[in-house]
Amino acid sequence: MHIISTRWFEKWKQYSGFYQLTGEKPEYHLDLVNDETKDYANGKGEHPGPIDSHDILDHSTFLTDPDKVKDYTNYQLELGLQENKDFIIVSHRLWKYLNGIYGGTDIKRYTICLNDETQVTAVEVWLKRVSGSPFE
Repeated sequence: MHIISTRWFEKWKQYSGFYQLTGEKPEYHLDLVNDETKDYANGKGEHPGPIDSHDILDHSTFLTDPDKVKDYTNYQLELGLQENKDFIIVSHRLWKYLNGIYGGTDIKRYTICLNDETQVTAVEVWLKRVSGSPFE
């Protein structure tokens, strides 16, 4: 799973004509970008640019793999953020599609199956910092 800022996602929905395709009425649109100059109902919003989720990241902390085994950085989200208000969780397939078109920062998260029978899953949004070595 991947995390995207709702601010960027809202810009994309306005640009792509999402509201027009879904038939959602303009009065129900979230005003996360606070810009009255866009024609939301007709999909004429400003190009959203690369996927940018820096507004939800904790810039004082990021976790890296000291052994360089993994080729990515684990970005930590700011504490207190709310899903569907500050960020959304999207599937790997949707992330690949959007990233293929717009590019941007990848914020990966692990999915944990909580129940095999019901297929209930959880997404680890806030990463746990583990320090020390098990061999010390």
